Amino acid sequence: MKKRRVVLLFFVLALQTTWFLKAQKFTQLTDPAISWIDGVPGAMDAEVMRDCLDVRRIINNFFHGERNATTKTMEKKYKLEGYSNNVCLNDLVHLELDYTKQGIPTSDPRWKAIEESLSHIKEDFLERTQTLLESATETISINMRIVSEWTTKNNRLDSHLLLWGTKDEREVLMALNALNTKIFMLDLQNFMKDLMFSCPKARKAYAEEHIDTPEKRVRFESLFRAT
Repeated sequence: MKKRRVVLLFFVLALQTTWFLKAQKFTQLTDPAISWIDGVPGAMDAEVMRDCLDVRRIINNFFHGERNATTKTMEKKYKLEGYSNNVCLNDLVHLELDYTKQGIPTSDPRWKAIEESLSHIKEDFLERTQTLLESATETISINMRIVSEWTTKNNRLDSHLLLWGTKDEREVLMALNALNTKIFMLDLQNFMKDLMFSCPKARKAYAEEHIDTPEKRVRFESLFRAT
């Protein structure tokens, strides 16, 4: 796997706008590895913070669709055989649970349709986070220390995040059904939220470089106030 600039994350994951963090609780990560990377150029710096925010937003789009600024509606982009309307990951999860509840056999073509649509979502996820994924091997020991602390503190000891870096990224993701794909992405979003919360130097650097007024910087930082 080609290695690019060192970043903290093996792939980073959805902070769309200010509402996305409001009223959320945070988990403080205290492993010494945090101090090794917080605010450090090429580790957890302003650019990586921006990447984190972008990928959190991207993941949210997989769940619900992308917001159309003109119509103010959420537009879904994935085709599903047998359905006239496009779908998102949440739709596939609901169908998967419904088919399971009904006892529909896996040989039924409706299952294949879900798998094909889900495959497109996974491919898009990998493509849109590839740069960050490729840098995973650069900092895997630090990554896993921090992820391990997060999964322990949040009672997510079965999280697929713990497999990242121990197996091929594509292999891990492609083996998941729709529900576990969503759980994986939710874990990633929550991990990212708590990682940003635990890296105040990186947040400050991001605000100084990418937020244009002091007032907006104050509002941005206020989103990370512990509840």
